[in-house]
Amino acid sequence: MSYDFDTLMNEAYTYLETDKPANNTHLILPKIIYESNNIRLIWKNVNEFLNVINRQADHFINFIKTEYIDKEFSFIPEGLIIHGKYLKQQFIYDIAIKYVNMYVSCSVCKSINTKLIKSSKMYNFECLDCSHTKNM
Repeated sequence: MSYDFDTLMNEAYTYLETDKPANNTHLILPKIIYESNNIRLIWKNVNEFLNVINRQADHFINFIKTEYIDKEFSFIPEGLIIHGKYLKQQFIYDIAIKYVNMYVSCSVCKSINTKLIKSSKMYNFECLDCSHTKNM
């Protein structure tokens, strides 16, 4: 049985259009743009990352300062400077994934349709799909 190119492409597009997840569980993070030398690593598009995950910079900075006590961080308009010798792109990737797993993705339904609301000294996590809430 032979198929022509147009038939196969139409089937592929039909499959892609109908096979969407029921809830918002897929997050496409931007490609990490960085600059590195022997003593520091600069994550140039950290603001783009924060816009995609819909989180505030101050919460993200507090997270990395508490999780990575042995490193120094500086947030500047050009990006996030991570001070430390011989850091690689993988370090940024690890920070991003850990943050998304803890503060963006819902632990109950795995949705990324969530929000953080600051109340006094705490943050309240709320999933907009399953209504799961927790204090952080």
